[in-house]
Amino acid sequence: MTFSEIIERININPYYKDEWCAIYHADCRDILPLIPEKSIDLVLTDPPYGVDKTEWDLKDNWTNLLAYLGKFVRTQRLAIVFSSTRYIGETIKVMGLPYRWQFIAYSPNNMIPADIGFAKYTSALIFSNLNSIFCNAQDLREFMTGTRELKNSEHPTPKPIPIISYLIEHFTQPDFLILDPFLGSGTTCYCAKKLNRYSIGIEIEEKYCEIATKRCSQTVMRLGI
Repeated sequence: MTFSEIIERININPYYKDEWCAIYHADCRDILPLIPEKSIDLVLTDPPYGVDKTEWDLKDNWTNLLAYLGKFVRTQRLAIVFSSTRYIGETIKVMGLPYRWQFIAYSPNNMIPADIGFAKYTSALIFSNLNSIFCNAQDLREFMTGTRELKNSEHPTPKPIPIISYLIEHFTQPDFLILDPFLGSGTTCYCAKKLNRYSIGIEIEEKYCEIATKRCSQTVMRLGI
C-alpha cells in the first residue's frame, strides 16, 4: 500500500500534506484506528512523560496513551519510544510489547535538571513483535547537542535533529513510512522528509501543528540517498 493510499484510507483532511508527509491536528486515538495494519515501518515518538508538569503531561493521561499506543504497535513493524529515566520500567510494562533494546543518546554538554542531578543522556526504548530487527546501530551514541539548543526551540521538550536522524537512518530505509503520534514541533517528519522517508505526524496542539507545517513545507529532501 502506497503512502497516498494510506492517507486516502484515513479519510480525514490533514492539517498539512505534501508528497512525503502528512500532519494531522488531532488526538492520536482518533487517527490510529484508521491506519491499516502492517503499513507503518517505524513508530518513532517522544510521548508525554507523565511527570505532571503541564496539563497534557499528567500521569494518568500518559499511562492511557502509552497503553493505546502499545495496542496499535502490535499490528505494525517496530516502535522507538523515548522515556524519562524515572519511568523506563513502567513504560515497558504499560506498552505491553516485547522490549528488544535501549538506545542511549549521550550529550556531554547537556545540563538538564533531573530528579537528583543533571541529565546528560536520553533513553529510547525499542519494541517489536518481529523475530529479528537487527540493524547497524549502536546502543550508545554521543551527540554534541546541548541545553542552549533546547532553549531556542518553540516546544518545551524537543528532540535534537541529529538524534532523530540517526534513528531514522539506522532503523528504516528510503521510502519507508514513519509515524509519530505525538509530533510536537515536527522534528520526526522534518528529518524523515530530508532522508527520503514518508511520514505521518499527529499533534493535538494546533500551535505545534503550525510550527511542524512550516518546517516540513520548507524542507528539501536529500539527493542521492
